[in-house]
Amino acid sequence: MNSTIFERTHLNRSKEKNPSDLGRLIPFLSLFRTHTQRIKNKIITMAEQPASAASGAAISTDELAPTMTAGYKAPAKKTVEELAQLDQEDESLRKWKESLGIKGGPAGAAAPADDPRKVVVTALVFESPDRPDVVMDLSSPEHISEVSKSVLSIKEGASFRLKLRFRIQHDVVSGLKYLHVIKRKGIKFDRAEEMLGSYGPATEDYEKKFPVEEAPTGMIARGLYDVRSKFVDDDGQTHLEWDWQFKISKDWKGDE
Repeated sequence: MNSTIFERTHLNRSKEKNPSDLGRLIPFLSLFRTHTQRIKNKIITMAEQPASAASGAAISTDELAPTMTAGYKAPAKKTVEELAQLDQEDESLRKWKESLGIKGGPAGAAAPADDPRKVVVTALVFESPDRPDVVMDLSSPEHISEVSKSVLSIKEGASFRLKLRFRIQHDVVSGLKYLHVIKRKGIKFDRAEEMLGSYGPATEDYEKKFPVEEAPTGMIARGLYDVRSKFVDDDGQTHLEWDWQFKISKDWKGDE
């Protein structure tokens, strides 16, 4: 604290000795006020924009394009049977294949004939210590339609995280990624991209937990948000893309 007082005293004396310093400071202060006012006007515009302007359709496919690493090329595609027979004497490769669920047997057990999907996203789960889990069923087009019509209420300031449950069938999927874009009244609020990894066919769901987050607080933060989520792999194949909404409120009931 003494050094702070000394620095302030020294600055005041310097101003007394050289009044022209104040003249050089005035343009900077004017620029700072202008920049601050621009930010304030943008927040006010966002808050006053009518709710009808908010639409999931405003999120374009290009905004969900996965990040590409320069020079990276996806490995050649191989079937489960081909991978099972590959370099059987290589211990490290054998362990890697087993981590994908490849143990040399046929993939038929994890490949229902009436469902050609390689990635089946079964649920997006909202987890918070302050309330029971909210499970959004994504296992069928009918359930996805229901999710898109509902609104998830989130209490401002609450800690939470998302969990994804998905199943792999028919074949190995490499470089699976989850992406989402969040918008508030047409203005991009957030974009996330998470590498999930590579997975082999299995009869049980895989589960991926994301880091804990904290919901924003305050009058400006409260309101409706549009989200578009996407599952894509190394080959650029989109396995699922869907829209959903959440609302930041004063409480879990959705009261503003």
